[in-house]
Amino acid sequence: MNSTNISRPAVLVIGGEMPRRSVVETLPHDPLVIAVDSGYLHARALGLGVDVLVGDLDSITKDDLEHARVNVTTLHTAPNDKDQTDTELAIEWALDNGHQTLVILYGGGDRIDHHLGVMHTLANPRLVGIDVVAHIGDAKVHVVHGPTAIDLSCAVGTTVGLVPIAGHVEGVTTAGLRWPLNDEQLVSWASRGVSNVTTDERLRVRIQSGVLLVIIHEEKN
Repeated sequence: MNSTNISRPAVLVIGGEMPRRSVVETLPHDPLVIAVDSGYLHARALGLGVDVLVGDLDSITKDDLEHARVNVTTLHTAPNDKDQTDTELAIEWALDNGHQTLVILYGGGDRIDHHLGVMHTLANPRLVGIDVVAHIGDAKVHVVHGPTAIDLSCAVGTTVGLVPIAGHVEGVTTAGLRWPLNDEQLVSWASRGVSNVTTDERLRVRIQSGVLLVIIHEEKN
């Protein structure tokens, strides 16, 4: 493990649709950029210099792969026949190399299994204590592993979804939402937490246990 990575954020660029270009302006300073297979094309289009390429390389173009072999420091390849998605492998690589902050860029796509695969990868127990934010389509997703609390800033009237994954979430308490929760349970098979609205510029969410996605719906740009 490179000890310098502990304080350096990792940005993972996933394949599928192109992430929003405006997201680049919000990225942390001096990130290590990890392209996930065909996400290499998106990273280049966003003007991001890729440090690591991860995946089975079944969807990256020949031209991009040739470019990567010359310009990328680390190629972490995997066989096509594997039990993990390329996104999961990229997250594991980042954790194995000491990164404490992960920013995931994913534009979405037309494969529902890919969508679900990305979302459920965020419930990886190894992400407990790691700062994880995912920009998925037009949403910013904060990943909350209990027990913890997060404070977020957003405009009044912003649509917010609270979605449990990998099981129920216990002890959910919120402040700054039109429909608040007070030490309550959100179950994985119900939609109670979706389509809430902020009433304050400061949003606070606290949970006792489980994994909660706090989904901030941002304006398209």
